[in-house]
Amino acid sequence: MPENQSVGTIEAVHPPTVSLVTPSWSGDLDQFRILISSLKRSRLAGIRHTTVVQSEDLELFSSLLIGSPYEATTELFSTEQVLPALVEYKRQQSLRYQRRAGSDVTRLCGSLTRVLGWPNWPRYTGWHVQQISKLAMAALADTDYVLVIDSDVIVTPAADLAGILGHDGIVCFSSRKPLSEFKGKTRKWVLQADALLRASSADKATYDAYFDTPFLLHVNTVRAMFAWLEHTYEQPWWQVLLAQPPRRWSEFATYRLFLEQLSQSLPQRKVTWLAPQMMHYIFDASDSAKLLSELHKAWLDPAIQFITVHSQSSGRQRWRADSYVTELSAMLS
Repeated sequence: MPENQSVGTIEAVHPPTVSLVTPSWSGDLDQFRILISSLKRSRLAGIRHTTVVQSEDLELFSSLLIGSPYEATTELFSTEQVLPALVEYKRQQSLRYQRRAGSDVTRLCGSLTRVLGWPNWPRYTGWHVQQISKLAMAALADTDYVLVIDSDVIVTPAADLAGILGHDGIVCFSSRKPLSEFKGKTRKWVLQADALLRASSADKATYDAYFDTPFLLHVNTVRAMFAWLEHTYEQPWWQVLLAQPPRRWSEFATYRLFLEQLSQSLPQRKVTWLAPQMMHYIFDASDSAKLLSELHKAWLDPAIQFITVHSQSSGRQRWRADSYVTELSAMLS
């Protein structure tokens, strides 16, 4: 860490304040509808909830919220409002290229970018820009924490942030395992975080394997990370991150490693690494009856606070939410 790093960046306030952030887009509209419906019925209902959507989807999401019970507590922003103008311009450019090229050529171009550094547009696809949006919203927050909740999350009646945040120091979800157990993209994410933050991989016995949401971001730590990136690389923080190999970096892996390094340099400041035992994940939504049965059981379990119905399995099969959204909405109500 730079010598001028402020000690105060890792302090937590008790009781800490928290706000919610959801990045979304038109493809996740059905999941988003379920998310806000579950939020409204939970103890998180009164917490300010900010949703960031791609600019071309703003009208669609606005029509969902205006006049609804969620309008008062859900604040809607477009990527144009949140991102630097250059990033939004290049995102729109990347979107046009993707539509012309198709998915196969887009993947090929991403591979070329990782190997050759060209073309540049795959760095600005929606997936990467969503990561930037999460961090940007966290840095702008006027709360102590931001809880990032993706559209495919369902909040249960047992959700209790007071219990999650009621620990000493900074709270961060964590689930560690040896590097040998990491495969594919997650292995690349943790190793790229090491490279970006100039951490030594040789002495590490374990790496953190939790990349899902909900994910807690401590606002002052995010700001400190931005300052470190800009000090070290002499570029805006978002430019540093978007220069990473496409799909080889993770905002959560980068943040958590920075928090780990910062806590080691400031041993008087405590970090509580909290196992995400209150989360439940469903990876196969192909059978609606089986899905609803599992959801109902998890919904009633007092130990489960958040349920994620993954929209894809191993990046290959996408489950259409419209196959179960009506039944699920009825269950929630």
